[in-house]
Order: sequence, then structure tokens, then C-alpha cells
Amino acid sequence: MNDFLNRARATTRTQRRIALAALVGLLLLAPALPVAVAVVVTTVTVWAAAQPLLVGMGLGAYVLHRRRKVGA
Repeated sequence: MNDFLNRARATTRTQRRIALAALVGLLLLAPALPVAVAVVVTTVTVWAAAQPLLVGMGLGAYVLHRRRKVGA
């Protein structure tokens, strides 16, 4: 505990202001955290759901390309 108090006393006024500004910034950002998490979860969900469609489109384009190449 004394070590912590000695460190706290050793900090400069500028360091304390920076720490306070960081704490206030985190407190201001806290309400936006659920929205940020929801955006990430939604993005990952949509990306995962689109994978079969993207693979199917890629395979379809490849097959169409091969058919046109063979038929020509």
C-alpha cells in the first residue's frame, strides 16, 4: 500500500490531468459500447450468412466460364 501511495505522490500534475482526461473519455464512450458491439456482431453475422451465396456465385461463374471455353 505504501508503494502505491509513494507512486501516487510522485506523479506530476500533468500526469494526473492526462489520467483524468483518459478516465473522462472512457466514461463518455461507455454508453456507445453496446452499439459498437452490436455493429460488430451484426457485421460478422451477415458476413457468415453471405458465405454460401458468395461461394455459389464463384462456382457458378467458374462453371459458366468453363462451359463457354469448352463450347467455343
